[in-house]
Amino acid sequence: KRPNTIIHNIGGIFYNDNYEIISNKDAYDLVKKAFKKQNELIIKPTVDTNSGKNVKVINKDVNILELFDKYRSNFIIQELVKQHKELQKSHKESLNTIRIMSLLWKNEVVILGAVHRMGRGEARVDNSNMGGIHVGINPDGSLMETAYDHKINKYTTHPSGFVFKDGKIPNYEKLIETVKKAHQKFGYFKLIHWDFSIDETGEPVLI
Repeated sequence: KRPNTIIHNIGGIFYNDNYEIISNKDAYDLVKKAFKKQNELIIKPTVDTNSGKNVKVINKDVNILELFDKYRSNFIIQELVKQHKELQKSHKESLNTIRIMSLLWKNEVVILGAVHRMGRGEARVDNSNMGGIHVGINPDGSLMETAYDHKINKYTTHPSGFVFKDGKIPNYEKLIETVKKAHQKFGYFKLIHWDFSIDETGEPVLI
């Protein structure tokens, strides 16, 4: 499962969610229509990007044509994922994700580790370079006691008051199963870092 995509822009050409070429006007109309369903969408670069750079939450007041002109090429606009209430406990303003590292070893997928990533303050993303905090995840889905930011400062409690050791990733067993099945389709990549969230129904969503 992945977030619902409104439009893709690849090499300056617009596509709908079925990867059919559309005009600039069609792209504009699709974004306008999407804002009738929800007040906010997210725009993300798809090339030469990392650490949440230029990932923005946009609302219906945005000038869509100016937005297209600013990003120009290689970006995507999607609906926001409505995350599970357990993931909201630490920081409801951001989409909080689970990064899982998997290794294909002797034709078997092995999980090397996982961390829960959370935003902080007014940040809408959970990347550490944007102020996010990360905490390790135990094999049973429970969170470890100590979390860290990008400067390796230690936290046992999120600034929101959330106590890390009391947290647990919902449906963690299914998430691990999903990662293992997905990695088997990409045998040419031996080591993969996956970013997932858990939606409000408990389903893993590949971000």
